Amino acid sequence: MLANDVDADYVLANFEELIDRDPDLFILSFYETDETADSVVESFLELPGASDMSAMVNDRVIAFRYVYSQASPSAVAGAESVAEALRGG
Repeated sequence: MLANDVDADYVLANFEELIDRDPDLFILSFYETDETADSVVESFLELPGASDMSAMVNDRVIAFRYVYSQASPSAVAGAESVAEALRGG
């Protein structure tokens, strides 16, 4: 877990800290206006150092629709989509 050593409900991290912590799983959130899951991952990988992160090297990146993170019935679909991605589906 990226911030398991932080005692807070909400964590802000800059990109350098993400690189330093080198997560083995990464979930990217995106809006479905002009973005797609693939375009968000591609944009992220263009950042210096991103492609060397363990999550990227081991293909453990999940692009997650922003609406799935909101307190609504969509959150259930979001949890199901993350579970499916973690199972390799």
